[in-house]
Amino acid sequence: MERYREHSVFPPSNWMLHNYLLFTKLQLPTNTEIDAIDFLNGARFACDFAVNTMYSTEFVNFATGAISESPAAEKMKSGLSETCYDAFLFAMKQTSKTGNRFTLKQLDINGVYLYDVQWDRMSLAELKQEEALEAYNRAQVVELEKQEEKEGKVEDTEKVVVNLMEDISPEDHATMIERLRLDVQLDAVEHLEVVTAEAADQLLEKNSSAVWRFESLVTQPEDVDWRIVSVL
Repeated sequence: MERYREHSVFPPSNWMLHNYLLFTKLQLPTNTEIDAIDFLNGARFACDFAVNTMYSTEFVNFATGAISESPAAEKMKSGLSETCYDAFLFAMKQTSKTGNRFTLKQLDINGVYLYDVQWDRMSLAELKQEEALEAYNRAQVVELEKQEEKEGKVEDTEKVVVNLMEDISPEDHATMIERLRLDVQLDAVEHLEVVTAEAADQLLEKNSSAVWRFESLVTQPEDVDWRIVSVL
């Protein structure tokens, strides 16, 4: 715990008791040890890469359909959940519709802290049910977006019944897995060049404090593979 204090792992505004609670939650995985300092170093790099990629001309052109392939988008996608990746694409697509263009000139990261810890133990069957429902919801959102783009309105579509048990075997109910969700508070300043059709170009400094949620299975050490699943 003293090592974590020395490396400013927790937000400065936290009470000491809350920090001890977060530290205790990190010890819950049965077979996997999580070092918060190493994790936050990786999280800092991942967040920096995601923000810079999201504002890049290549990613914006890919999001709007101006280009059909983007190596940068593919690399970023590998570190995000599909839902989070789709949200990034949607955000840049909507921004482009305003006619404004944002170029990130510099990103100053002033703090990366462990904001919250959530440990779950569940059956593999429950995990597969979660994933199937998320995939269904993503497909519904994509279908609605396609309708809006083609017709400017959303029509009623036939409701689809989802069988969440389709790919689940009897053994999956007996197989237990562990999952860890780590929320990271990222304090940063975005130095943006804003190009609009109505006014001269502007330089803007945007202060932001966002919570980035990372998730991974932690049943065994070899299962660890952190992905960003949401940004709040």
